Amino acid sequence: MNVTKFFAELKRRKVYSVAVAYVVAGWALAQGVAQVFPVFDIPTWVVRLIVLLIVLGFPVALVLSWFFDLTRYGIVRTPDLDGRNIKIVHSAPDSSRVDAAEKSIAVLPFDNQNRDPDTDYLSDGIPESIIHSLSQLPQLRVMAPSTVFSYKDKDVDPRKVGNDLGVRAVLMGRLIQQGDNLAIRTELVNVADGTELWGEQYNRKLADVFAVQEEIAKEISEKLRLKLSGAERQQLAKRPTENLKAFQYYIQGRSISQRRTREDLLTAIRYYERAIEEDRNYALAYAGLADAYGTLGIYGYIAPLEGQRKSLEAARKALALDENLAEAYAVLGLAYAGFAPSDFSVGDRELRRAIELNPSLALAHLYLGVSLVRQGRIAESFEEYLNARHLDPLSSIIARAQAFSYYL
Repeated sequence: MNVTKFFAELKRRKVYSVAVAYVVAGWALAQGVAQVFPVFDIPTWVVRLIVLLIVLGFPVALVLSWFFDLTRYGIVRTPDLDGRNIKIVHSAPDSSRVDAAEKSIAVLPFDNQNRDPDTDYLSDGIPESIIHSLSQLPQLRVMAPSTVFSYKDKDVDPRKVGNDLGVRAVLMGRLIQQGDNLAIRTELVNVADGTELWGEQYNRKLADVFAVQEEIAKEISEKLRLKLSGAERQQLAKRPTENLKAFQYYIQGRSISQRRTREDLLTAIRYYERAIEEDRNYALAYAGLADAYGTLGIYGYIAPLEGQRKSLEAARKALALDENLAEAYAVLGLAYAGFAPSDFSVGDRELRRAIELNPSLALAHLYLGVSLVRQGRIAESFEEYLNARHLDPLSSIIARAQAFSYYL
């Protein structure tokens, strides 16, 4: 650390403020002792001892002010900006900081060549389903939907997107639906040199869309040379639903809920409920419902206790249908940690379970960061917010949450 940065760090850690406050308070205390103690015939050596302790305490106070902050939540460790690379950014991470050996991918929304909003659920839903499948593989970092969907309906260069997001591969696709027929063209691009790692043309019936999603996810795992266990292969082949209508309603709910206004969340709930009406075993739809109700309660759009109750109810239904659904554990954890009175031990346990099942689930890292902030563990929250932003760098929700921690 050079001299300029050192003095800037002294200021950030409030060492100057502590030094001034200590000198003023110490001087006032010493003057008071010197004047009051003789009145009560207290020996002079006691006065000298107190003054000596005040002097010796000065460097101790400076050292403590370097490492700790006194906040409304108590004493917390001051985050190390240099060592932990903590900073607020409003753009994607610098790709030069990404581990060259890391396997990572961005699955972009497919180009809807029908130009028909009624078929957007396919151009959005197929990539989202692929993201959901791939993100459960611990050896692969997968960009979150809210980041990749910022490229929707844009003419993009896959190499530039990959470099901006710091990933090694980008999946692009285009589709066209004609009646019951569906044509999908995919291309997996190596960001390093722009070559095509894999590409395929699928001409199938609309009812076969879930099989196509499964095949694409499997091909990507093979082309990226992921070594999958038997359980991971089964998870990759798992289909959340076989009902096309339920799938459509779920994707529409997901798209609307991202905006997180009261009206959008209530509309998303209606779509999730329609998805569940079509498929009572659709665990992801219950998880979406739980997240929407939890968000409504936390934002105060409905009574918090009602939001918590409905969120817990929907999350538990999701887990009864799929005990390994990370999205359900994430919202379950938020329901325990995000509402007062909070049960942080249970909430954090559920959130860490979500991360264990799906390391690429940015929402789980975000919610764990929120829980840590509510516990006053602000410095620890930065690590989870950084993990969330590593997976979802263009999310304004995550950026605001991290900014609030800096504010505190």
